[in-house]
Amino acid sequence: QTRRMRRAINSVFAFLEDVKGLEFGSGSIKCRDLYEMYHFHVKELGRAKPVEFEPFIQMIADLGHLVEQDPVGEYVANGIRKARTLRAVA
Repeated sequence: QTRRMRRAINSVFAFLEDVKGLEFGSGSIKCRDLYEMYHFHVKELGRAKPVEFEPFIQMIADLGHLVEQDPVGEYVANGIRKARTLRAVA
């Protein structure tokens, strides 16, 4: 019940639960890249209006992911990375 309510009011939470192509627990991803994935995902589903970039970063942090600025000033979310795809061996 609580999870359903959280999904309904937090499009970032729903995105992280639903999106394919991400792995959690290690690595990092630029928040701008993650935001582009989120924005596309939300628009494709047509469920909600995407939040702006700054609130998105805060929501990622509020969901327990460490968000830091890298040496050039870009925001990076730690503990989230793009999934590695396995290549078929011919």
